[in-house]
Amino acid sequence: MDTETRQQLYTAHIKELQHRYDQALELAGCRAVLIAAGTPVGIFEDDQHLPFKPNPHLLQWAPLTEHPDSILTYIPGQAPELLVYAPADYWHRTAPVSDLIMDGPINVRMIHNGAELLRHARSLPARSAFLGELRQREDSFGLRRVNPKKLLDFLYYQRSFKTPWEVANIKQANHIAVTGHRAAENCFRNGGSEYAIQNTFRVACNSTDNELPYPPIVAINQHAATLHYQRLDRIAVENNSLLIDAGTSTDGYASDITRTYTNNADFNTLIEAMDKLQQQLCTTALAGADYRELHLTAHHGISQVLREAEIIDMPPEEAIATGVSRTFFPHGLGHFLGLQVHDVGALLAGTTGQQIARPEDDPYLRLTRILEPGNIITIEPGIYFIASLLEQLRQKP
Repeated sequence: MDTETRQQLYTAHIKELQHRYDQALELAGCRAVLIAAGTPVGIFEDDQHLPFKPNPHLLQWAPLTEHPDSILTYIPGQAPELLVYAPADYWHRTAPVSDLIMDGPINVRMIHNGAELLRHARSLPARSAFLGELRQREDSFGLRRVNPKKLLDFLYYQRSFKTPWEVANIKQANHIAVTGHRAAENCFRNGGSEYAIQNTFRVACNSTDNELPYPPIVAINQHAATLHYQRLDRIAVENNSLLIDAGTSTDGYASDITRTYTNNADFNTLIEAMDKLQQQLCTTALAGADYRELHLTAHHGISQVLREAEIIDMPPEEAIATGVSRTFFPHGLGHFLGLQVHDVGALLAGTTGQQIARPEDDPYLRLTRILEPGNIITIEPGIYFIASLLEQLRQKP
């Protein structure tokens, strides 16, 4: 995407955000909003801090991923104001602010003293809202309306409708991640350890660990039976299979890709069947589809795959009714994707906070809505052989 197109998309995106916030603030009875980037969390009894992760509400306005203590304020009818905190500090180097932001529709000011942030906050009109993490009272700059539920409910629901700017960022994040996944597969084929495969992915994506949207899951052989496996063996073993769940970020927007590879012909037949099922599910994930029904369709398809592989010997309907399919597919089909890997608003029926309940049999389903234009989702069917769940299945009559 060329610079001019990128700037145009970003400008239109900010205009849409202003429209959304105008409605949200009116609904919540607020006259303005202050969004805080957040402050790095100190490590207990140490002079270091945990890696900084900015407030996604601010990231939606401006992709400032390395500027803690910055704030953005918005008063309906006025241009948004971004105060970038850049202290005069010879210990640390302040990251530059991109031309996209500096040349965009937001008024940007570089602030070198925290007192200036407080003065600006105090200049806001009465009934201003604060959006951000609150670890101590001073974090809200004296604003009393902290994370108002009515405001958040409206914004969370609207965030599920991605603007063209957001779609472009998620597409780019996926393109970068594909490069990393291909490099990771090659490392696996050449006998690399989990640690080596993770490093290969990260280097291919030109990302630090903190720039990735989530810690990559790199699981060789039986380690793949742990859904969120986070160990990274340094010693290479005989690589029969690899599950890698990893993504990257572009301007704060995430990708999330999971792939399985094997050197075993029988296992590869199972993978090919699952790839086919995933593509079929993708073709039905259209506007108007109930994601809960898509999840049930995934269970039906997975049960059929298991039956054809002679892993189970019952029809799909029976496998679902008896809970057998959930032994092999114990998680939800997928989720919204955006500023957060598991993006917000996935259970909301509308802007007022009413939720669409998860099915009783699927408490881990992360998305229950009817799909609409602008939603970005993941489709992640899977078959797992988890010792504890298989043992529970054996105990059933």
